Amino acid sequence: MLIVNATNEDKLRRLADIKAFLKGQYIKLKEYDESLVNRLVEEVRVKEDSLELTLKAGEIITVEK
Repeated sequence: MLIVNATNEDKLRRLADIKAFLKGQYIKLKEYDESLVNRLVEEVRVKEDSLELTLKAGEIITVEK
């Protein structure tokens, strides 16, 4: 039970960090931003029919072909 709570607290803390960072962004992104990707993305998996992004907050985003 303590491990689950610690994991949830860690995810909430990372989400709060991401939200605070994004709120500080006052410009529209028009090109690739390496620092932004490094702060948000943990892993990218290229599959035959999709692209899967795992965010550092633990969320997974799947982009279908």
